[in-house]
Amino acid sequence: MADEAIPAMHDFFAEAENFLGTSLLRRIKILKFFTEKQEADLWQKKQGDLKNYLDNHIYLKDQFSLTGLIPPDYGFAFVEESGNVNTEKFIQKTRDWLIAQNSLFEKKFAFDSTCLHEGLYFFEGNMFEKTIFCEGWRFSLPSPFEAVQLKPAKGELLHFHAPQLRSEEHT
Repeated sequence: MADEAIPAMHDFFAEAENFLGTSLLRRIKILKFFTEKQEADLWQKKQGDLKNYLDNHIYLKDQFSLTGLIPPDYGFAFVEESGNVNTEKFIQKTRDWLIAQNSLFEKKFAFDSTCLHEGLYFFEGNMFEKTIFCEGWRFSLPSPFEAVQLKPAKGELLHFHAPQLRSEEHT
């Protein structure tokens, strides 16, 4: 999974950074301490499958030289491919772009202000062929979409397949 997800993440954020004109992804290495022998053993087992992402060497206690930290008894290694995304900046820049494109409505959603007619969706005088409705962490019941079994979730991804939406058409 990492072999697919990490390169896709790098590609996506390189394109997003270029498009939005800002830095979003910070690549870093993570120092992993092994506090038990089983952790070091598991690391060695995973190195084959994750060789592009995990340091292939476990450093011993006497090779540790960070001042002020106690050396780990069972060694340490590095996660080579890691980082973090400035999600707040990503959301704000994306939001700003959507507003500039007149594609973001900042209104309280009133389901009775909608109409679906001949495959088109109407909301407050605006017509849409396709709509993605996400309640996010503010999900609450009852929902206007009672026919859809919605469950509140935290930290999950929304996956959808839309072959007619190709990124090169929207950048």
